[in-house]
Amino acid sequence: MGYGFVEFASEEDAEYAIKIMNMIKLYGKPIRVNPVRITFSSPFSSLSPQSRNQQKKKKKAARSNKGLDVGANIFVGNLDPEVDEKLLYDTFSAFGVIITTPKVSLLLDLFFFLISSC
Repeated sequence: MGYGFVEFASEEDAEYAIKIMNMIKLYGKPIRVNPVRITFSSPFSSLSPQSRNQQKKKKKAARSNKGLDVGANIFVGNLDPEVDEKLLYDTFSAFGVIITTPKVSLLLDLFFFLISSC
């Protein structure tokens, strides 16, 4: 089982791909397609006042950049091991302009990475 990321030029294209492709079978497996959300929140509740101010500035900057066309990432999960970057590109480019080559990884790769880093 694998997963991948696709970056579209616009949020509208990404939303359209998510709406159409979520739970569609690719190589006989229903894929999961979701937006990638970048957050600036911290799991630590005891931040110093200076850290809180920095977080507020980051959130404000992120909100002000919403109108800019900076790309929209989607996550594609439950991929068959036969799915590669080219197939992901060919499949999702029907929904809009893809601005970077899609990235595909197998969960097995992640497993071996975690084991080797222990």
